[in-house]
Amino acid sequence: MKKRWLVAIAYLILIHSLSSFSLGNSEIKIFYGFDKIIHILEYFVLTILFWKPICNIFSQTAINTISFGIFLFSILNGFLDEYHQGFVYGRDSTYGDFLADVIGSAFGVLYLRFRNKNTAYSETKFGEILESN
Repeated sequence: MKKRWLVAIAYLILIHSLSSFSLGNSEIKIFYGFDKIIHILEYFVLTILFWKPICNIFSQTAINTISFGIFLFSILNGFLDEYHQGFVYGRDSTYGDFLADVIGSAFGVLYLRFRNKNTAYSETKFGEILESN
């Protein structure tokens, strides 16, 4: 249990730490939109890493509430990360990057919600789902 929290928090710290480094003119552009794909993957993983630890704490809460809470948590971190980048020399804050963060978080929640089709639209409590897995 503690290991999952440590991994999730370490990943969150990594995201925010990497935003502090100036890219200057050395930014590598592999192809147009590559940075958006990185943002989507980054926040997809963030959402997945926080899913299980938060579900264990709020095991008696409805699935929809937990899903929405994790989604809000992820996009809030995306917003804070983009806001912070606006103050770092050589970095910029863009709406496109924030939108990619939102899309990645949404994909993460959707993936986790629909990987078990039996509970996708159910109002069951997470405790019941965790016991079945």
